[in-house]
Amino acid sequence: KSIASVPGKIILFGEHFVVHGTKAILAAIDKRVTVTTTFTDNKTIKINSELGTIEVPIQVDPQWQEVKSEFRPFVFLANRLMTNSDNVWHPGNFHFFDHCLGLEITIDSDIPIGVGLGSSSACCVAATASIFGLFKELSSEEILKISIEAEKTIFPDTSGADCAVCTYGGMIEHPSIEKIDNTFDLNLLIANSMIPHNT
Repeated sequence: KSIASVPGKIILFGEHFVVHGTKAILAAIDKRVTVTTTFTDNKTIKINSELGTIEVPIQVDPQWQEVKSEFRPFVFLANRLMTNSDNVWHPGNFHFFDHCLGLEITIDSDIPIGVGLGSSSACCVAATASIFGLFKELSSEEILKISIEAEKTIFPDTSGADCAVCTYGGMIEHPSIEKIDNTFDLNLLIANSMIPHNT
């Protein structure tokens, strides 16, 4: 079993412009996503979340594009780990695919969906850390790189800013990913209209 928990985010300055390469300042917030990954005896990837449950077969050439968008990052990540032939993730020549093992991934989130607080990015970061954490603890840089690849299965033009602050926490400047050391308590009041929308 591997468990990872990461925060959501808010963009303080540079919202939307960040996708065009403009600098932005982001901060982590006190809402989190927790992803738990366990091995199963089935050659499938099962994903449980508040959006539903799906179960898909492990494929050497996965067609994650055919999966509903909200589940794509998890199928992409699991298949990448489980069918990857290099030894970065596998001890020796062990392969999940050859041993009929599968994964069950459970997502628990207290970040509202579709309100710009980074629920998708937080899920990608937590899933990367949890899924790959079954074998080894990744560095923050590795988690960020892989989680951005996963996020691109939903948002091809992502800047990576959301994943960066979900990975590192605190307050950062993007794209330098430079930590901003604040010596003051920053309290944010975030209003939620409770009307989900496409961010």
